[in-house]
Amino acid sequence: MKKIFTTVVALAFLSAMVSAQSVQLYYDGNAVNDGDTLYIPYTSFDIGEFLVEPLLGFSNVSGNALTLTTRIAEEYLAPGHSIQMCVNGQCYATGTATFELAAGETVSAEDERSFHANFTPDNEGTSVVKFTFENANNTSDAVSFYAMYYYATGVSDLSAVQEMNAYPNPATSMVTVEYSSALGNRGSIVIKNLLGGVVSRHSLDGSGKCQISLSGVPAGVYFYGLEDASGKMICTKKLLVK
Repeated sequence: MKKIFTTVVALAFLSAMVSAQSVQLYYDGNAVNDGDTLYIPYTSFDIGEFLVEPLLGFSNVSGNALTLTTRIAEEYLAPGHSIQMCVNGQCYATGTATFELAAGETVSAEDERSFHANFTPDNEGTSVVKFTFENANNTSDAVSFYAMYYYATGVSDLSAVQEMNAYPNPATSMVTVEYSSALGNRGSIVIKNLLGGVVSRHSLDGSGKCQISLSGVPAGVYFYGLEDASGKMICTKKLLVK
């Protein structure tokens, strides 16, 4: 029995070693794990321009120097959309970038070696792109994430929302959202996490102000915005919860 138990423990340890990831990614200070999707809104102001999102830092969490490769895969690009990945000071529309990371080295989002994407929408639509960070010497040691770019504000929506702000931001237990909108009481204030999940939804009452409890909401980065009666998000801003 002892021998069998020892064998099981050894196999579990080896399995953990194989599946361990050498690189940890960070978006707005939050960990990005393998398979995560980052939902990134863009507005009419971004049409014809490029949006620098997502902007990520990363760390070599292994105890050894690492040759790291990154690559981009277009899951679906809407007509008129284009994408580049930029890392280590170079930008690529296709192919793979390779660079070195020392043991324990961290590249912050503010560093010129950080990772970001240049997303250019010439039309409305939704695009999904997959990015992969991989140990060049061990292809099973990799982390991939998806970026979904979606159109959040149309030209016709701009007159519906004149102003929207949340305070305090960063927030802790409570946040107040003030807005000036022609929606009246025909819509909601919605808070979503980075994966697009709804954390909180409150119907508009026409008062221009809504106090929202953040009790039970984990610290992290969220988006808050106004949603019209059809369920379309017509204005989106970032909210930090501490």
